[in-house]
This record gives sequence, C-alpha cells and structure tokens, in this order.
Amino acid sequence: MKKKLSIVIPTFNRCYLLMDCVESIIVSSQGFEDRFELIVSNDASTDETEEVVRTLQDKYPLIKYIRNEKNLYTDKHFTKIIENANFEFFWIIGDDDKITKNAMQEVFKQLDNDKNLIYCNYSVWNKDFSQIINENGLSQYSNIEFKNHDHILSTIAFNMGYISSVIGCKQHFTDIPISKRMEFDGFTMPQVYPLYAGQIKQSNAILIAETLIMNRAGNNSENKWHHIFVNGSNKIYKGLNKIGYSKKTIRLATFKVLLDYIIPHTVSLKIHKHNLYEYEFILLLKNYYSFPLFYLLCIIILIPNIFIKKHKKIIEKIPFYLKNKYGKI
Repeated sequence: MKKKLSIVIPTFNRCYLLMDCVESIIVSSQGFEDRFELIVSNDASTDETEEVVRTLQDKYPLIKYIRNEKNLYTDKHFTKIIENANFEFFWIIGDDDKITKNAMQEVFKQLDNDKNLIYCNYSVWNKDFSQIINENGLSQYSNIEFKNHDHILSTIAFNMGYISSVIGCKQHFTDIPISKRMEFDGFTMPQVYPLYAGQIKQSNAILIAETLIMNRAGNNSENKWHHIFVNGSNKIYKGLNKIGYSKKTIRLATFKVLLDYIIPHTVSLKIHKHNLYEYEFILLLKNYYSFPLFYLLCIIILIPNIFIKKHKKIIEKIPFYLKNKYGKI
C-alpha cells in the first residue's frame, strides 16, 4: 500500500513569507495530490496570516487551515501538529523555507521503499532567495542508508532539529509517552528524541544527499542559542544514551554540535562585536572542555575586536575550514 504524508506548515506572524513556502509545495506536489494533505497551522497570529491563507485556498482548494485560539509556542505547537496528523508520516516545513520542484517525488520514492525516517539535505539562501550562501548544507554528495541507530545519530546528530528536512513516522513520536516527551520540552525541537528513539527497534532511514530544502538564512532569533544547542543537545543525548545509544556515538554527536553550531555562532558574535556572557562561557566549558577544538574556540573568544576588524575575512572562514577538515560525514 502506498504511504501517505501529512505536510504541515506551522506559522506565526510571518504571512509575508507564507506564500513562497506554500507555492513551492504545490509545484512539487503535482502528480501526488492523492497521497498527501497540506495544512497551514496558524499559532494565533495577529497579522494578516488568515487573509493570506484564504487567498491561497481560493487558488489551491486542497489547502486545509487550522488556527490555535492562543499561542502555543514552538514545542507545544509542533507536538500538536504531529499528534493530529491524519497520515502515517509527517513533514513539518518551516513557513520561511521552500522545497524544490522534485522534492516530493524523491520523498515518496523513499517512503515507497519502506524508509521509516527520511532526512533531506538542504541549501542555504539569503532572506529573499536571491543569492545562495551554501549549496550543500551537509557537504554530502551521495545518499546514505541507515540500518543501525548509532550510525544515523553519529551522522546527522543535532541536524535532526532542522524540522524542514525531516520526514518522520508519526508512530515513532506517539509511542513515546507524553511524560517522557515533556522531559525534552523547551528546546523548540520536540521531534528529535522520539525520532531517534524510534530507530532503536528498527532502523531503516536514509539521508538524501540532493538538496531538496531551501533554507532562508538569518530569519530566526538566536537569543537562546546556548540553551537550544548546548542544553538541548546534551539533555537529548543523555536521554538517548540511557535507551541504547553508545557513549562513543554520543561523544561524536556532541563534537558535531561544537563544530556545526557553537564555533560558527561564536565566530559570528565576534565579527559583529558581541562577546559571550560569562555564564555562556561557563556552560561551554562545562560541556566541551574534553574536546581539543574547544580551546581553539577559547582563542577566538579572546581575540581583541581590533584584530577581528583587520582580519575579518580570514576569521569568518574559520568555521568552514574546520567543517571541511573535521566534519565530513
């Protein structure tokens, strides 16, 4: 039997982005109209979101629309979306992202091959999609199939938090008791722990190397970056270790957080003349002191701003150099 898919776009006060996202899905979905539902989930927006959706529905009647009476915020909103999905697989696409023309064809191809978790590679663009920043977000050029839970965590690591790239099995999410899922609330990515947990019983996942997702960069607040990427990743990883993921895998996944998120963000802060708060540095020290790259990070943190100004082009390339050297999948 052909697998079916619930595609949901959660949105809050970003009606000016919504049309691009929806229309990219409509274009990609031609020929698959009987295999998916498309829902816009409005988290109590106060802008013209409803008017924009009504306009889109006039043009594309297949669009369903729901609105929360009060703002649930990311964790509860995403959880509600997944729990209420009508089909066996869910795909939550960020309202500021787009998908490519052949994305749906590739996703359904993998679902029909009985994959129970799909991760799509992505490209990174500027805010109006006029310029590409990174053609290959994962620096991956061939598909990887996973038959082992440790393999998938050591490869994708905390990138599973980028929801637009993830097509997951609803049952893997709902099989985790609500009380257990709530232990990992507050990090804006409630799908990460359940989907990794679901791979322990039967891992049959794939990373699609083709960049099917177009990520709109610089559109999210990073005020809580340390809470999400440091506290969030470490809490989730500890939870996964308790249910069967190896210590070696957890360490490798932790290293990838340092490489993929912590170092690039710290370099960005320095370039824009924002220093780490003391509690943020202590948090980094506590969690990454055993990794040699952490001490390179300390050097970056201590570099005087006047030196940063003179050598900005070199310093801003440090994360890319480190990623190329240490981050190959």
